[in-house]
Amino acid sequence: MSAMTAALIPGWMAVSLGSWSEVAINWPWILMLLRLGLLMYGEARAQGQSVLIALLFAYLLVSLPLLNLHVALAGYADLLAGLILLAALVSLYRARLLQSRRNLLLGVVLLLALVSVKNEGLIWAAAGLEGFAYSLLR
Repeated sequence: MSAMTAALIPGWMAVSLGSWSEVAINWPWILMLLRLGLLMYGEARAQGQSVLIALLFAYLLVSLPLLNLHVALAGYADLLAGLILLAALVSLYRARLLQSRRNLLLGVVLLLALVSVKNEGLIWAAAGLEGFAYSLLR
């Protein structure tokens, strides 16, 4: 099975821009880092944390050196896989907390999307589903 989603992103950017720009084709990785921070901030606020604490959580996430390395070396699928995994786990958590079928469906679809990002995404998806199933048994 071949996972090529992350490899196609620079090509999609070049097609949408109409030309090849070494800087512009890597913008999606910067936006992925921003999305990770916003996802962490939003979930912290949804859990009732203050703005300052939510900003601190978001900062601690986006300031991780290895994460910033993946942004600087744009093209690796790990950042995209991490973003999808975090969004899936937050969605599954919200499904468990609110008894929401929409969040459950979104979480499962996002976990299945991991397979198209990386070959190892199947393992992460299985681990996420297993963790969610365990939380249902408790």
